[in-house]
Amino acid sequence: MDYATLSEVVRENIVAAMTAVSLYLTVVTGFLVIVYFVGAALSKFQVFLVTSLFVVFASFFTLGSFIFFAWAHNVSLQFGNEVGFPAVAIWYSYLITIAETLGILGSLTFLLNERKKGGGI
Repeated sequence: MDYATLSEVVRENIVAAMTAVSLYLTVVTGFLVIVYFVGAALSKFQVFLVTSLFVVFASFFTLGSFIFFAWAHNVSLQFGNEVGFPAVAIWYSYLITIAETLGILGSLTFLLNERKKGGGI
């Protein structure tokens, strides 16, 4: 694999990872807005449905960002030495995954707090 092809593959994986992060932020923001404005008025089934969808899609985008960053790391390690391409740091994958997981847990805690106090407008 030549330098140009390798840099394109790594770049595309990083772009895909950042797209997954952007979609994650969209899902989390939407969830927090819903919880703040109508969280106290939702029935138990509605809370279950919204929370289930939130956890599934936020987890999906968290996993996606991890996989694409890790893939960029693996490709750069596997083929980078041949053409002098620097390795992509693997700690990006772990850092983003930890931050996104904490964001999911924090959002769920926010939901519990809003439901307890009857928050929203």
